[in-house]
Amino acid sequence: MTEERRARVLTEQDLAALAEVMAASRPIADNIHIEHHQFISEWIAKSRQRSETIEKVKAQVGGWGIIVVLGGIGFAVWDWVKTHLR
Repeated sequence: MTEERRARVLTEQDLAALAEVMAASRPIADNIHIEHHQFISEWIAKSRQRSETIEKVKAQVGGWGIIVVLGGIGFAVWDWVKTHLR
């Protein structure tokens, strides 16, 4: 029986029946389905953009952290030199 199924070619009637069943079983209309896909695509794009923004902020905060640490070391050295070389 499986060999017969594999060898069978779908007719136009078969394809029409399949299309009818698939259309009847679809819980949402085609235009709403397309809108859902568009929404999900936009949501993924926004999520990627948000992730990129977060990474940029992390890099900037790290850079400013290094500048603050170097400034603190410079101030400590300047204060030590100022008090010990009088």
